[in-house]
Amino acid sequence: MGGVSVLSVFTQANTALSKLPWEKRRIRLGLIRHLASEGYDNCPWSRRGLDPPRPRKQIAKWFAERSVSGVVTTPKDLQEAFDVSPEAAELLLMSMVRSCMKDREFAAGLRQGALANDVATIRASLEDDAAARKAAEQAKYGLVPPAVGGYAGILRADEDRVPYNPAYTTYTADDVISWLEDSGGSRLRLVWGSGGSGKTRLARQVEEVLGESGGWLVHRASSGEDLPGAALHLLERCGDRRVLLIIDYADNRLGLAEAEACLARADQTHRLLLLARAGGDWWERLCNENKGADARTGEVELTPASLDGAAINAIATGAAHEYARILGVPFDGVEVHVTLAGEQPRPLLLHMTALVAVLNLANNPQSDSVAVKLDEVLDSLRAHEETWWQLMEERMRPQWGGKTITLKQVRQAVATVNLLRPATKKEARAALTRSVRPRGATEGLLRLLPALYRGSGSDPIGPVQPDLFAEYLVFHAFAE
Repeated sequence: MGGVSVLSVFTQANTALSKLPWEKRRIRLGLIRHLASEGYDNCPWSRRGLDPPRPRKQIAKWFAERSVSGVVTTPKDLQEAFDVSPEAAELLLMSMVRSCMKDREFAAGLRQGALANDVATIRASLEDDAAARKAAEQAKYGLVPPAVGGYAGILRADEDRVPYNPAYTTYTADDVISWLEDSGGSRLRLVWGSGGSGKTRLARQVEEVLGESGGWLVHRASSGEDLPGAALHLLERCGDRRVLLIIDYADNRLGLAEAEACLARADQTHRLLLLARAGGDWWERLCNENKGADARTGEVELTPASLDGAAINAIATGAAHEYARILGVPFDGVEVHVTLAGEQPRPLLLHMTALVAVLNLANNPQSDSVAVKLDEVLDSLRAHEETWWQLMEERMRPQWGGKTITLKQVRQAVATVNLLRPATKKEARAALTRSVRPRGATEGLLRLLPALYRGSGSDPIGPVQPDLFAEYLVFHAFAE
């Protein structure tokens, strides 16, 4: 099976299937269509109007009724049995399908022992193919991101491995702790600032510090979480501890007043830490409903600290070394020099500068220093991200029939899903059909986008992160 690929094995299986009489073809079709429905529904047999896929349980029952011992009927079964990758498991299952179609008793190739000789061959072939593909992609595109989410995903505040630095901002985690320890302080504290100012990093640091103290029960509400329900759950668990509920994007959250009232009724020492882009009417209303809160003293603007050029370069260089380690780029002895644009940089822009420096160095590994202009860093990161889009489009193109999706179409699609946040695949299809021009790329984009930005829960496509970079991509796409 040298040089084997998933598509070629499927094609061989389909060829063998087409040679069988129709009554026998129907029996085995469920197994092949099961694989097709797992992500290969554009392979040849799915376009021939054959039977719909049989449910997985029905396939397993069909084999069991024929007393086939040691039967394995899903890629997951094979993956566990032989300790191989999901891709190798799919190849093994197709090997079983081919053997099954050639044997009148339908048993040959279905026993685990009969597949043992294929395992080493398939694993070696896949490793060779993966190594060759990686070398070809790096030669054409440069550095390849480590996971779904692209280069920018490395900067997500919830996942960024660069340690919290109190030197970034004028208001720090220690200031939040002081407010919490002040028995006469307001139950509410709003920390507001523009995108990338460090609000989420601040909240993470507070959560980490208080988690080690034992006197507080801290919870940072996730996006879309029921806030009154979260407050009640915390009160059930807190015991003698005080509660701190941290709410990001507080200016857009429902149930905020109800959650605050729930905590206040239980104990006046419980606190809410709110994070938002700005205050305004929503904050004034919340303070008016909470007689113990004063909007003037309960809010803090998170602004960058005043740092000199040497300190900024040192912070960017330290962050760059961490990103270089994640991406596998040699960075020992390399320094980052940041050219400022007349104002102090927000923490996210500093980290973005460090990441761009690493990506630039990967394309010019002979340098011992990298200069990055702060006012060009968003555009530089966009260029690197779009290179990754092109790589993924080329890699996945056979899944939608080989038709090229242009970079402009991907830009429009990414902007659309980040503006509308479709909750279902149907909503995503409708949005892409209306917004992406020229038309005809929708089905390919519905496969490409989840590979770029994986959704969570029922969301078919995840948003670009961080928010500041997503907003820039939206602006750039619709400004063309």
